[in-house]
Amino acid sequence: MHTLISACVDLVTVNGRPYSVLNDSGFKKIINPILDGLDKKVARQYVHEESLAIQKEIRTEAFTKAKLISLKLDAVTKLNRSFLGINIQYIVGDYIKLRTLALIELTQSHTGFYLKEIILNVLKKYNIEHDQIYTITSDNGAKL
Repeated sequence: MHTLISACVDLVTVNGRPYSVLNDSGFKKIINPILDGLDKKVARQYVHEESLAIQKEIRTEAFTKAKLISLKLDAVTKLNRSFLGINIQYIVGDYIKLRTLALIELTQSHTGFYLKEIILNVLKKYNIEHDQIYTITSDNGAKL
């Protein structure tokens, strides 16, 4: 059952399918005997629990193991929708880790104040202090 739930999570997170894919007739025909025992709420809860575990891991690594963090920002506007991606890079042992902290839809004008508030709120969520940020890299867009 864990493998099935993990595959369903991949469908909606990695492959970008909506939760409704679990109701598609073709999907049901393939795994109907197993799917009958799967509750969509269980899959949704599993996604939530996995996200919390990943957030905790990032908090631990970024706060205790990596004193210096490189912040990477990228904004995109497509079909009248704007998004801001917030990533961090830091060193753990001999490896550079790249972690995505947030992909946020921007709902207001992209002023410096608005973007700063979003970025600071995300950093606060991960317990990242201002003095840990060593560099900030953006996509060189007009507003970043």
